[in-house]
Amino acid sequence: MARSTGQHRLPPARDARSRFTFMASALVCLGLSLSVLAGCFSTSAGTSGGSVAQTRSTRPTRFNRTVSFRPGQITRSVEVSGVPAPPSHTFTVLFLFPRRARIAAWVRTSSGSTLHLIDTTAIPADCRSVAQSLRCLARFPALEAQPGGRWTLVVTRQPTISAATVHISLRFTSIG
Repeated sequence: MARSTGQHRLPPARDARSRFTFMASALVCLGLSLSVLAGCFSTSAGTSGGSVAQTRSTRPTRFNRTVSFRPGQITRSVEVSGVPAPPSHTFTVLFLFPRRARIAAWVRTSSGSTLHLIDTTAIPADCRSVAQSLRCLARFPALEAQPGGRWTLVVTRQPTISAATVHISLRFTSIG
């Protein structure tokens, strides 16, 4: 049996370089993913005249949430408060998550209704691959029967991977 000298051996230079390359690639992928998420709902910086009050009233309302799943965790819920009245707004939901993850998401409105947002057990047509992630977009018209206020966003995942982080952006746009 070999004796341990208590000293740690440094890995060969080849391994250190591959670890550095892996970390650099991971940071680039994360940066790309976040820039896609941030830029997806960008609006024009210019205005076409009008008062400041008009500019503010037509500006979309956004809610950004991140849901992280630890190993063994299947369902997560997050509150979204201050949702504008859906009869006067359309809304879009953007999801960004690891390509290998399979998720489903829905919203429970303040009246108790359930709106199904996404189910990626089979990759739907409204999802696109971005680096090591999937970017999925769900669009909704004005919902006449739904109240605004506090909504609960529920996300579940299939236990096919040990952990996952899902970035979600909700955008409400006034139709009037």
